[in-house]
Amino acid sequence: MVSAAQTYINDRFSSWEPLLRAWLLANYVNAPDKNTETGLFGYNGELTTETTAISNYSMDLRPGEGVYSKIDSTGFGEPSNTGNTRHIRYVGVTAGGILSENSRYSGDRLLTFNANADKNGPKEKGILSGTGDSVTKQVPPQTAPEPFPIDLRFLPPDPK
Repeated sequence: MVSAAQTYINDRFSSWEPLLRAWLLANYVNAPDKNTETGLFGYNGELTTETTAISNYSMDLRPGEGVYSKIDSTGFGEPSNTGNTRHIRYVGVTAGGILSENSRYSGDRLLTFNANADKNGPKEKGILSGTGDSVTKQVPPQTAPEPFPIDLRFLPPDPK
C-alpha cells in the first residue's frame, strides 16, 4: 500500500507513518480540491466527512488508530513519557489544513494516533486534551416494528 501511495499519490509517502497521518488528517480537513496546498488532506470533493472531538484525557490506541480532541487557546503541550508510547504521534490541525507539529500544538484539533506499522502490535496510550465537542443528537421516537406473519402450520404440536 505504501509503495502504491508513493508512486500514484505523492512521493513523500515512503513509509506507513506519513500515509496514515495524511489519511487521518483528511477526515478532519476534508480539502475539496486536490490541487491546493492542503489537497492531500481531503477527498477532492467526492466524500463528505465529519469528525467529533472526544473528551477523554487518554486512550489506548491500536496500530493505525487515531482520535481527535479539541485544542483550547493555550495549546497542547506534548506529554512526557507515559509508558508504552513508542509509536504515538501528535499533530495540531485547523479546519483549513494548517498543521502544528512541534511540542506545543495549536489549532482547532489535536490528532493523536498510533503510527505502528505492525497491525498486530500492542495498544499504546495516547494522551488527549480532555476537551471534546458538545454534540446534541435528536433521536427520533421509536415505533413498534410491524409484526411478521406466523405460519401456524410449522409450529410444534401442543404437548397436552
